[in-house]
Amino acid sequence: MRLEAECFPLFAGGVALVLAAELLVGLLLLRRRPGLRGALLGHLICLAIAFLCLGKLIFAPADNSAGMASEMNSPIFALFGIFWFLSEVFVVGGLTRISGGPSSSQVPQGQPAADRSR
Repeated sequence: MRLEAECFPLFAGGVALVLAAELLVGLLLLRRRPGLRGALLGHLICLAIAFLCLGKLIFAPADNSAGMASEMNSPIFALFGIFWFLSEVFVVGGLTRISGGPSSSQVPQGQPAADRSR
């Protein structure tokens, strides 16, 4: 795909800025919750790989020597989607742990409120 010369540095700089901002804000918010740093790190690694795949799709020159370029780009596009999905799984997992989501120690719903304090 033909793009202006400024597009690649803007894309690379924007991705680096987003990842750095997420890392900084995440570490500041999670400084007292070290158990959640794994989810943040997993999210950032998967998101970085997804952006690398997207950057390759957008900016790498098409190689038509082996056939149609679309056949070569389809697996890269699939990898982008997979790693983007995985990054969001890490985010949802971390948010679930922050909010105290479902756990095995919850009181069954049929018990009266007075029994919950024991």
